[in-house]
This record gives sequence, C-alpha cells and structure tokens, in this order.
Amino acid sequence: MELTKPERLILYNQYLILQELDALQGTEPRPSYEEYKAILSNGFTYSYSMFDRWIDDEIPMAKQELVMDILSTYREIEVYKKDHPEDHEVIDHVNGIFGGFDDNNERDYLSFLCFVVGKQNLFTEQLAYMKTTNNFNAHVRMVETYRSMVSVFKSFKHYTKTREQILQILNAN
Repeated sequence: MELTKPERLILYNQYLILQELDALQGTEPRPSYEEYKAILSNGFTYSYSMFDRWIDDEIPMAKQELVMDILSTYREIEVYKKDHPEDHEVIDHVNGIFGGFDDNNERDYLSFLCFVVGKQNLFTEQLAYMKTTNNFNAHVRMVETYRSMVSVFKSFKHYTKTREQILQILNAN
C-alpha cells in the first residue's frame, strides 16, 4: 500500500479525532491510536498494510452484474413456484432454489450476494433459503451453472415465464 503525504495527514487526523472522541466520552484512548499516528507521521511504509487489511479489493462490475442477473432469474422462478405450488418438478428441481456460491472459490460473488440480500434488503424472497443453504455457501462452484441459467432466462423476451421456460432455465448447463 502506498500513501501520499496528504493521505497520511488525513488518516493521522482521523486517529487524532478518534482519540479526542474517546477522551470526551470518558473512555481511555486506545493505545493503537498513538501507534498509528507514529506510523503515519513518520512514513513507516512497512506498517502501512495495517491500515488496509480489512479493506477488500474491488469486486469487478461484471461479477456484480451477474449476481444481480442471477437474483432476477431466481425471482422469476420464485414467482412461478408461488403461483404453481402443485408443480413439484419445478419446486423439487436440483436448481429449484438459489443455493448461493462456493465460499472457497467464488467469494466475490458470495460477498456481493450477502450484501445485496442481507444489507440492502433486495431480493428478500431469497432470505427464506439463507439457513437451508448455510448462508448461501453452496460448497460447490455454481457460477457457470448460473451463467447458463441467466443466458436462457434472458433469451425469453417477455416478462412472465411459462412452465416450459422455467424448466429450460433450471435445466440449463
């Protein structure tokens, strides 16, 4: 990590403000504030990594868009299932519920998914599956399967999907 002098000054001031806030609240300032300020004011580049260790790299837009497309596809599947509770071929299909992503190999997708569903409260119909899917951890790679499903989903021009179209989406490989 590299920091310019202005960036170092801004961070230094942030830790100074945090120190002052602790004092105003009557709590003991954290010893790390003094350490961080010393690192920043002296330019100890070796220790800069401690400032960004909890900041992830950006997730590429294409991955985020794919997650949104996948969730839109599964929203349509959920609408169909709600309207056709007797259709067990769709309901019980191996891809009939959104299982999430592999936490070991598809972490960017999983991270964005959890943010969109859990923090932004979008696609809340998926919350019902959160527990049964181990917080959307599929434990197997799913991106290519979902990519195929989204491709089939997008090939249908109209909004409402028929049973046959839903099955084509679910069977996409």
